[in-house]
Amino acid sequence: MKKKVLIILWPYRFRKFDYIRYELNKLEREKNFQILVHELIDIFYPHFKKAYKSNFKYKNKKTYKSLKKWKYDFDKILKDKNTKKMIIKHGIKGNNLNEFLINYYLKKAKIDLIEVFGKGFPGRFLYNKQQSKISIMASLVLKTLIKLKNPFEFIFFTKKIIFLFLTKIFCKRKKYAMVGGLGQIKNLKKIKLNKIIMANSFDYTTFLSSKQKKMKKLNKYILFLEAPTPIFPGDELVYKGESYEGTTKKNWVPSLNNFFNEIEKIFKCKVKIAAHPKVKHKKNPKYYDGREILNKPLFKTAYNAKFLISVWSTGHSYAVMYNKPSLFIKSKEMTNQSFLTSQKTFSQSIGSEIINIDEKIEKKKIIKALKIDKKKLEKYRMNFLTSRKDFKPNYKIIGELIK
Repeated sequence: MKKKVLIILWPYRFRKFDYIRYELNKLEREKNFQILVHELIDIFYPHFKKAYKSNFKYKNKKTYKSLKKWKYDFDKILKDKNTKKMIIKHGIKGNNLNEFLINYYLKKAKIDLIEVFGKGFPGRFLYNKQQSKISIMASLVLKTLIKLKNPFEFIFFTKKIIFLFLTKIFCKRKKYAMVGGLGQIKNLKKIKLNKIIMANSFDYTTFLSSKQKKMKKLNKYILFLEAPTPIFPGDELVYKGESYEGTTKKNWVPSLNNFFNEIEKIFKCKVKIAAHPKVKHKKNPKYYDGREILNKPLFKTAYNAKFLISVWSTGHSYAVMYNKPSLFIKSKEMTNQSFLTSQKTFSQSIGSEIINIDEKIEKKKIIKALKIDKKKLEKYRMNFLTSRKDFKPNYKIIGELIK
């Protein structure tokens, strides 16, 4: 009997968080898969390594520093006739020359390919649908002029446009498109080479595989789902530009802690911080006024929370799954209209509200904002979290693709 091998092509730093959300432990243990993780951050984005404060040590992970070495090893895997092989390509859309070259090579490789679609939220970089096309174009021109101030950022986005176009033209191939949420299926069906596989978002499949949903909810704290920025470097390191949200540590930290103080008074309940997977904190750090940091997986910490708060996080999915209230927050520094439109769309999709932490915090307004709209939660679940009705987690779906 041939051994089943699953190769994960990973463009960034591969974390324990990623190992869990792809349910690789279950594929290894229950499906008897050999997992091979190819970490390609040094080939694609070496300068982005600064965003990661820890390095997950996984025995089957190999970090590549050159495309030549990766291709040599990959060719050896393909030539092994004693294994059944499949690739999961995470991201790697063709944002630069090396991403384009890997996609071009995968087009020629005789191996099944899986791509996961559906991140568990409506989308980023959105524009107000009521805006005219002229207004949107003017906004894009303004953004381009701003990027000209940062040559690296301008070159990064120019290359991205060029190589995404080339990848779309020259790297088309058959693949399994695993879709978490019905919202994206219509567009993916337009590409005839895609074989649509009904699946789940990462958070939803983790929820399906967990035992949390069978336990009693304690509702013993308020949970803030942090992003790395502005306290730590974040995704802006990829293009060496400013953060998408536009906040600064100097102004954000005091405003955030003042907001937490007010929330704690209203609900007589402590705010705790759900650590972002990229970030490593010291115990009870000063920038959160000594508040407790929770490092356990979000499917565990969200379960026992009274409600969830974030600027923007796919973790709001757990508010949907656990039928909990949630809040979005912003500050006076946030003036990026694309971000604000995206945040508003996200919050409205789950029946939530956005609170400006630099304005007076009113108890009635907060309590009203935390009301749950069950119809919106269910609609959100089917649009963005799952395409299935049988509650089958992703690892079982992947297990059925390699027979």
